[in-house]
Amino acid sequence: MKIRILCLLSAVILCPLALLPAAEAEIPIHAETLSGRLLFIKIGKTPVMADMAVLASDEGLIVIDAHYSPEVARRVRTEIEKRFPGRGFAYLINTHAGIDHIGGNRVFPEARLIAHENAAAQIERLEHLIKTPRFSQIIEQRIQAARDKRKTAGEASRDASMPEEAMIYWEGLKSWRSPEFTLRSPDMVFSDRLTLDAGDLTLELVHNTPSYSDSDVLLYVPEEKLLVVGDIFSRVWVPLIHEKTDIPAWVRTFERFLSGDAPVETVIAGHGGIMTLSEVADQIAYAQDLNSGLAALREAGGTLDDAKAEFAFEKRYPRLRHLEVEYPALALNLHERNIEILWAQLEKK
Repeated sequence: MKIRILCLLSAVILCPLALLPAAEAEIPIHAETLSGRLLFIKIGKTPVMADMAVLASDEGLIVIDAHYSPEVARRVRTEIEKRFPGRGFAYLINTHAGIDHIGGNRVFPEARLIAHENAAAQIERLEHLIKTPRFSQIIEQRIQAARDKRKTAGEASRDASMPEEAMIYWEGLKSWRSPEFTLRSPDMVFSDRLTLDAGDLTLELVHNTPSYSDSDVLLYVPEEKLLVVGDIFSRVWVPLIHEKTDIPAWVRTFERFLSGDAPVETVIAGHGGIMTLSEVADQIAYAQDLNSGLAALREAGGTLDDAKAEFAFEKRYPRLRHLEVEYPALALNLHERNIEILWAQLEKK
């Protein structure tokens, strides 16, 4: 294991409320007590907004992720302080360097920020991107994509509410274009595994093979039988496979949880709320089947088009038909993208 303590000046813009879209200031926040030491914080009406969680330890409060909006993160901090009065903030853990998980990092300045070592490079690249016209172009493209999906959705359906909240999210990111805006980089990074003693709680951080991103971290807290998976899995969307994903390594990472060697009673995802371990198992089985099945098809002389036909989502995976295959602000079939990425991996072998 490699640990580096980074002495970096960290700052994220603290946007005045007046500069934020009115809709963003009204994003609902719902805090749910899961145990005397664990608080789950649902943000927004739909799974579009990234959620947060808090653990209360002898060492202090441990915050998991920090939303994209400093204003929302400040409201969350106020709620945390009401629930745990007089407790200091010890750690802030970023499950990955996604923009919807790191924007409020500075709202917890006294907490030591922990992330995977790849997160530091991702944040540096993002810091550069937000200062370019390309960032504004991406925002406008996503807003238009969400607007288009909203037009085709039923008025009262989740298909309508998710694009609406996606538009709030992307509109809110325009505040990142402020000249004063800077992103906070981690204070402590690790490469493979990191275990921290927080007194009455043990924090086991593990880097998952690149899945949703190449900075994915899962957190296991044995005393709470808690597993936090970030955006690796959710109750809403098909799991996203990264171009560098090693599916067998991915399976090995989760094996001890699925086998019961590391007991899990609560699974918190970055979006969509609380999951069950069986839901995680189903999504891992999906990745395994897709990986092995595509390899067998290619060995038999099949083509990418054959793969998309044979592995059509609803036909091949009826057990997962409740999962979305598209994000509300992105015209992309996630399942077909997974097929394309794994097929490209096979062609390189």
